[in-house]
Amino acid sequence: MDYISVIKDDLDLSSEHRYLRVPHPRTGLPQLYLPSTSRGRDVVLEVAKIQCSRRRTWFIGDSKVDAGTILMHYELDPLFLAIPVLLHLINSHGGTSPPPFQPLEDLIATSLSSSAWSVASPFTKPAPHAKPAQGHNEDMARLLDIKSVRRAFKLGCEKKVVTGVPPPPPSQGQPLKQVYYRPSLARIVALLQTKVDHLAEPERFEQFDHFVRALGREGMLSEETNPELLRGASDIRRTSFNARRLRSGLVLLD
Repeated sequence: MDYISVIKDDLDLSSEHRYLRVPHPRTGLPQLYLPSTSRGRDVVLEVAKIQCSRRRTWFIGDSKVDAGTILMHYELDPLFLAIPVLLHLINSHGGTSPPPFQPLEDLIATSLSSSAWSVASPFTKPAPHAKPAQGHNEDMARLLDIKSVRRAFKLGCEKKVVTGVPPPPPSQGQPLKQVYYRPSLARIVALLQTKVDHLAEPERFEQFDHFVRALGREGMLSEETNPELLRGASDIRRTSFNARRLRSGLVLLD
């Protein structure tokens, strides 16, 4: 089967990049991601397969491509990849009290030791009533080693800095500064709320054609529309846009 991969022109493809296969943040099903760099920064691309029953002609830029399947690569906010890991750490501690502060490496190692990130082998169909996949997913470790994903992970944590920590023996010197983290549901919600609020400005909201079309279908764009009703419909669109990347349970309306 022929595949055509569509990747943004500003990505640095001069070095080798390996696809990672990890659970999707919303569905939990195996999903491919491609780490790369764009304009000097780390990015993670989500792969979406567009497949037709027969070959078609696709217009990509100024070119025509004859293919039956296209792999689209979309840049994904790494926050959506970090949130499932943060929530897993919170829930594994019982959810009734916050988990303890830990060094970042210990916190990530604790999460990676879980079988929650295991995925079935590629090109296989799960048998009816099959048990979930077990074992360590090395791609998840590679994902959390990406700078942008690790930065998003830290943003979703409370931070505590402890000074005056003695250096480990036999070394001698100035006391060390140790930084500890713990996942915070309040910080996760605040980060998501910021993303929802970012789209509240009309000039940003109107950049998304499907937002405007949806409001038009609902009859919200006429001059007689109640402003409060229009605002509520806009809130739902902005929230749903971010929620589609995550499992249900977090509802954000400003």
